[in-house]
Amino acid sequence: MGLRNIAIGAAALAVGASGGAALADSGSFGAWSVVCDNARVCTAFGFGELGEMGSSGFLRVTRGAGPADAPVIDLVTAGTTDTSLALAVDGVTPRGLAAVPATLIEDDPERRLTELTPEQSAALLAVLANGADLTLKEGRNPATTISLSGSSAALRFMDDRQKRAGTTTALVARGPAPASSMS
Repeated sequence: MGLRNIAIGAAALAVGASGGAALADSGSFGAWSVVCDNARVCTAFGFGELGEMGSSGFLRVTRGAGPADAPVIDLVTAGTTDTSLALAVDGVTPRGLAAVPATLIEDDPERRLTELTPEQSAALLAVLANGADLTLKEGRNPATTISLSGSSAALRFMDDRQKRAGTTTALVARGPAPASSMS
């Protein structure tokens, strides 16, 4: 089973476990997939290039349903050492993303987890939907490349399912309405 299927399966299980009879709503958009539960908690996945062993990594955008809930981004990449990664969208590194710590995943020592702060997540989201590729580098060596094809549609799907479209807290479909107007 490829990393993409494992990630989507894990998200679907988490959605199901979070509310007992929670119904999942999902969509696929280019290299991206989104899963939302009936409580409006959503997770979007962008997948790395495919190789012999499946995807080389993925980016995950998770956001709770509350008006004040901020999106959180983390990345999983192949690797056997703790290191820092630099992130670049179309060759340009967003502010605060030149050296982000990556740590080995305890139960999967061939994968690393990179957790972005809310500020780093916001900086990446500001350029993600309009880019072509997100490249993660370990020094000068590429760790993985994640296609951003479909990212805008996936994030709009999240905005719609969370009733954020047209609000100041939307990821892509921003508007002037306050977050409190989410219905």
